Amino acid sequence: MSDQRFPDWQELVLTVATADLDEVLGRLAQLGFEQTWVEQPLAHERGPDGWVTAPADADQSLVHVYTEPDDTDAAARLNAALGDRFGEVHSQVLATEDWLGQWRQGRRNIDLEAGWSLGPPWLADQAPDRARHIIIDPGLAFGAGDHMTTQDCCRLVIRLTRPGDRVLDLGAGSGVLAILALKLDASEAYAVELDRLAHGEILRNGALNESRNLHGVLGDARAADVQGPFDLILANIGAAELRAMAPAMAAWVAPRARLVLSGLVEWAADDVVAAYTAAGWHEIDRLTGAHEWVTVALEWPESE
Repeated sequence: MSDQRFPDWQELVLTVATADLDEVLGRLAQLGFEQTWVEQPLAHERGPDGWVTAPADADQSLVHVYTEPDDTDAAARLNAALGDRFGEVHSQVLATEDWLGQWRQGRRNIDLEAGWSLGPPWLADQAPDRARHIIIDPGLAFGAGDHMTTQDCCRLVIRLTRPGDRVLDLGAGSGVLAILALKLDASEAYAVELDRLAHGEILRNGALNESRNLHGVLGDARAADVQGPFDLILANIGAAELRAMAPAMAAWVAPRARLVLSGLVEWAADDVVAAYTAAGWHEIDRLTGAHEWVTVALEWPESE
C-alpha cells in the first residue's frame, strides 16, 4: 500500500433553501469560495427500463465549501456574509488519508465460473489459476467486475465461447468480456465503446492480458463500424438501447450465433427478450443476480 500523503482541507457546511441555491453559489463565488459541492436528497423511482434517480423535491440542501485548513477566518466570513439569511455555518478540518491505498485494499479477485476469475493487476499473483485469470485495471471504464451484470456476462461468455469465434462486444467498457472471450480461444474480438477514455482502457487492459487480435473501436454501439458476421455478440448496455437495437442485430450474425444481453432489470427483461424473439432469436440461458439484474443468452438459427 502506498504511504503517500495529501494535504488536509477544511470543510464548511451551510444549510440553504433549495430555491436559493443559485443565489448562494453566486455569492460564494463573489467571496472567493470556488471549491463547492451541493448535496441534495435523491429519489429513486422504478422506471419502465430500470431505476431512475433524480433530485428529490426537498425544501433544503447542504452546500459544502472547501478551503485551506489554515484559513481560520473562513467560517466567520461566511457567517457574516450569509449567516443572517441562511443559518449558521459549521466547519471541520478533514484529514486526507491515503485514498489510493485504502481503495486498493478494498479490491479483490472475483471468482466467476469453471475456475475463471478476474481482478486488478496488484492481485494477479493471488489468482488461483493464472491461466484462467483476467486482469482488469479498475479505472474510469465500467466493467472492473464489481457489478453483478459484468460478472454474469462473464459467466455466460465462459459457457458460450467456442474456439475460433469472432466476437463483437458492444458498449465494451473496460473490455473485460472481449478479453475473456479471447482467453477462451476466440479468434478475434471487436470492442466497441463510445467513451474515448474507456476506449483507451480497453487497449491497456488488452496489453495487461497479452490479448492478440483485440480491436478497439471508438463509436456508438447502435451504429458500430464493424464487419460481420460474428459468432458471439455481447451487449451489457440497458433495456431501452437493447430493445431499439433488436431489428438491426441480425445484420452482424453468423449461423447459430450466440447473443448475451445484460443491463436488464427483472421487470424489463421479458419485454426485451420478446423483441429479439420476434427478430428470430431464441433464449437458451438466463441468470438472475442480486438487486433485480438479469442477463440473458440467445441463439440465432442455423440458417435464415
